[in-house]
Amino acid sequence: KDARVQEAGCEVISKLALLEELQDAIHVKGVIARICHALKTYESDQGIQRKGCRALANIAEYDSSRIEIRTQGGITCVVNSMRYHVAHPEVGEQGCAALANLALNDQNRVEIAKSEGVKAVLAGLRQHQNHPGIQAYGLGALGNLAVEEENCQVILQAGGAPMGMPAK
Repeated sequence: KDARVQEAGCEVISKLALLEELQDAIHVKGVIARICHALKTYESDQGIQRKGCRALANIAEYDSSRIEIRTQGGITCVVNSMRYHVAHPEVGEQGCAALANLALNDQNRVEIAKSEGVKAVLAGLRQHQNHPGIQAYGLGALGNLAVEEENCQVILQAGGAPMGMPAK
């Protein structure tokens, strides 16, 4: 229940999640639900938000986990983290990485748009124009979301077209 313990736990999970052979254990042990709980409980804690988003981003590298993250409320947790901590590029970077990976699933693309994930990504891109991590992951997220034609309209209406333009 201690914030630093929660942060350290998210950090450990973010590392373990990179190992494909541990994906079944992540599901069986309810790790995704625990990360979402930590993100909701410690909404104002920048460290937990950054490391929790990183853990979800790494878990979402695997197709089998993307659906569970959505059903456990992970998309909403990531979007809320990005909104609450828009001034912190590290949270935005990890949030964008999570959304980029989650957007590799058809249903997740729809859910991200409904959860105002596009607006959260664009806010991070605008706020941190000189941060290469958030720029790369944010544009990656927008690109993955743009696979859905309806999301293209959402991105355009939110003013996202200039974000994808190459620098002069």
